[in-house]
Amino acid sequence: SAETNITIYDGAELISENALAVYHPQVGTLTIKGGTITGETGIEMRAGTLVVNDGEITATGKYNVEENGNGNTTKGAAVAIAQHNTKKDISVTINGGTFKGDRSLSEANPQKNETPNIKINVTDGYFDGKVEIEDALEPFVSSGNFSESVNPKYLVSGLNYEANSGSGSTPYSYHSTVDKAMKAAGTTGTVSVVNNGGSHTVKFVYNYDEKTQTVEVLDDEAITLPSPRRSGYDFEGWYTYS
Repeated sequence: SAETNITIYDGAELISENALAVYHPQVGTLTIKGGTITGETGIEMRAGTLVVNDGEITATGKYNVEENGNGNTTKGAAVAIAQHNTKKDISVTINGGTFKGDRSLSEANPQKNETPNIKINVTDGYFDGKVEIEDALEPFVSSGNFSESVNPKYLVSGLNYEANSGSGSTPYSYHSTVDKAMKAAGTTGTVSVVNNGGSHTVKFVYNYDEKTQTVEVLDDEAITLPSPRRSGYDFEGWYTYS
């Protein structure tokens, strides 16, 4: 049969109160360019290609996955990936948008398929809910903002630092250099090393409003000292103390 090609545009509303909103078991492409998608699960991909460029996708259910050879399997995931027993390839690319639920993004293998051919690529987006992957897939997160720490196994090579700004619903992000991570964390956030390299911790104490910033940095990487600004004061430099 011919492949399907479905596009959801900005302004669209797909809302399901008691079931999933979008079910995609076939070979074809589903493109989300905007709009609002809400259901017990937002989108469940069992085969085919999903591309999300924008929009808000929300799961209202409690996360659960059950085997099903003829229907949906997952509740509680904004985007759920669960390969069908037809074993068709799945490709999911997320370039933007907001994803909310018990799981903002999940991949499970309820049919127990051997080595499912599934590819995920996350280049941006706001993920308010845990990201959980069951199968041993290739690393897929290159950018984005998350409500909790992402498993380092999901991060592409070169993302050495986790920034936690400590504010908003998605405070965690991942960066290649300590300077980029410090910018994302802000003056009251924290920076941590996400790989197993040797590291040390630097704590900046601003001496007003109890502002501090804690940064873990790889031993072989230089750190650029911040230049704080405060109305009525001139910053003269940092000093060390123990």
